[in-house]
Amino acid sequence: MNDLVISDDLAARIVAEASDVIEEEIIVIDKDGYITAATDSGRIGTRHLPGREVMITGKAKTVSESEAQTDPSVRAGTVLPLGFRGSIIGVLGITGSREKTATYGALLQKMTELLIEKLFSAEALRLRWYAGERLLHGLLAAKENSEEQKRIASRIGLNDDDFYSVLIVQMVQPEPEEIPYPEQFAGFLTKWRYDQYVCIWASDQAEQLSSQFMNYLDKHDAVVERAGLSRPGMDFANMLEEAETAAQHSSGELIIYQMLSLELLLHDLTDRTKKKLMEDTALSNDTALRRTVEAFIQEGYSLKRTAAVLDVHVNTVQYRLAKLEDLTGLSWKRGEDLAVLVIAVKLLNQPKKQ
Repeated sequence: MNDLVISDDLAARIVAEASDVIEEEIIVIDKDGYITAATDSGRIGTRHLPGREVMITGKAKTVSESEAQTDPSVRAGTVLPLGFRGSIIGVLGITGSREKTATYGALLQKMTELLIEKLFSAEALRLRWYAGERLLHGLLAAKENSEEQKRIASRIGLNDDDFYSVLIVQMVQPEPEEIPYPEQFAGFLTKWRYDQYVCIWASDQAEQLSSQFMNYLDKHDAVVERAGLSRPGMDFANMLEEAETAAQHSSGELIIYQMLSLELLLHDLTDRTKKKLMEDTALSNDTALRRTVEAFIQEGYSLKRTAAVLDVHVNTVQYRLAKLEDLTGLSWKRGEDLAVLVIAVKLLNQPKKQ
């Protein structure tokens, strides 16, 4: 037996949408035979005995003019059962002659049942994400290897003898609840905050599943703003921080925490140290010099390839690098100086803090 009840809000929505299709008066009747929504709001709350009969029998009924005259709460028309997954959950009434209502009654009935299915599915999905988010909050709050962590991990299908990785995906559009729940993925997935997903994968499949999940989002027209994957482990709070750190360096592609050695080093530098590096390299105030150094690093320290990328002569590249040495004392021929320049370029290209 299905326990779904047509709420007053849902009944009002059914009447509103049906009124867009036909001009006749519409009512929605609950399981006990009371009108819960109507085109004529004065009828709400009154008992509708033919509706109660349809609720019991599950069969459509035509209310004649003579029957309507004997009961002031009833009007001539057709009363139709509303089914949902094998159960009758309410009744739809349409005022009008038998000939008129027979034309569009079945169509309106089907349209209403499809609306109920759609709204129920959306609500079930919302509750599923909400439950997942609550479980994730509990998992993050639990201490590593504690009984509480083991209890929650077991509840969401994680084995405390295995290692996992955490993926965080932040989206631009659409919001997560607009995307069907991805049943095909083996792991724990939940909506996180208002515009993110958090997924926990078995570590040996984490990169593959993360890529597949991002492809799934793309197929549903979701625009990924950033995505980060943590190192393997069982300290889920720390792993989520790692995933968020990796995501900060993403422009929509998947960034894996282990790949961020230099970025993590930069992340730990103080603002004072960063400012000094900028001043020591003179790159922030000279656009041509900055573009030359960036291209030189990206092209594997080749003067010839750098010149080709910048569409200038090799001598121009050499002149600019010599100018850099005159200004800062940093030589493109010394490994230590090149390391400083690489760090400076990375700092200049870091995303701005929101």
